[in-house]
Amino acid sequence: MKKRMLAVICALAIIGAGVVQAANFSSWQQNLQITFSGYTQPETLTNFPVLIVLANGLDGGEFQYSQFASSSGGDLRFSDSTQTNELNYEIEIWNTNGNSYVWVQVPALSSNSYICAYWGNTNQTTPPAYTTNGATWSSGFATVYHMNQTSGGTVYDSTANHNNGGFNSSGGYSWTNNGAADGCVQFPASGANSGITAGGSSISWSVSAWFMGLLPTSSQRTLYLDQNGNDINIGGGSSVVECYGGYGQHVSSPNVTITPASSSNQWQQLTAVGTGGNTLIYVNGVYGGTCATEGSGSTRSIGFDSSLWQGGRQWATSLDEFRIESAARSANWVWASYMTMASNSVFSSYGAAPAPALTGPVIRIK
Repeated sequence: MKKRMLAVICALAIIGAGVVQAANFSSWQQNLQITFSGYTQPETLTNFPVLIVLANGLDGGEFQYSQFASSSGGDLRFSDSTQTNELNYEIEIWNTNGNSYVWVQVPALSSNSYICAYWGNTNQTTPPAYTTNGATWSSGFATVYHMNQTSGGTVYDSTANHNNGGFNSSGGYSWTNNGAADGCVQFPASGANSGITAGGSSISWSVSAWFMGLLPTSSQRTLYLDQNGNDINIGGGSSVVECYGGYGQHVSSPNVTITPASSSNQWQQLTAVGTGGNTLIYVNGVYGGTCATEGSGSTRSIGFDSSLWQGGRQWATSLDEFRIESAARSANWVWASYMTMASNSVFSSYGAAPAPALTGPVIRIK
């Protein structure tokens, strides 16, 4: 088993106001460089959460779960390309028998940026507080549902807002590990009243979800609702994304189509971005059109909202990675959010990390 010692330059990493926490990565026995050459857009994205997929055999076979001091990954750490700034991360699932899914907040994502992972420190096996307190999702995220649970009637929010979701259970639901990334929730094809309702509000906003199993019925299947009755739907058997307003009155329809055949057995992502009174629609990271009217209400929901739609609206049988963001994300951000999950092996590359020449502590201010 090959071991590599990593020396680290002394620096001050200003992550945010709070308690000072020191770290010295020279005590970590293993390291891995993760580059993002698959991000080909011109915009540098700030504090973007990338999906890191770990498995035995990465880096030409060098990465092995047996190298960790903690069986649950407690000694895992990340830094930016300077190898001096410790990065926020969240483990969605740790699976030593397969893929582990980790979300890392990258401070500046561009095609030539990279981060480093570290592990193998018997003295640092307790995960830092930022792995569970929502710090990874601190930049403009109101609600993040990974849907990686195995049971229960609550959908847990990974942000610090704790906007946990609930089911309209009359239509039924179940948990499965066959999600777009790890787990997801499934609804029966006949469960017209199935869905999830979540809270959150903003003037500029983004809502996204991964779905599979588009239903071929003519009823509206809602991605987003607000208190004024405006919504965005995957509309009817034609599988066209449409916008509605004024309690169901059709406003406009962008030129966005979803192929029913592929959506029945393939995961796809639908994103709506509200800004300047308009709603921009993206399917699988690609812009498709704009709705001319966008409401400013306080409710954002996927699938069903009993306070607005009596009888409910279900539009897919499987849902995963639902997010509400209190920012109007750019087209580049939407594309990267799709690619980091849909084509992770293209978006991210894993290899040995270079070692700086000097040694010293790293200071983290949280």
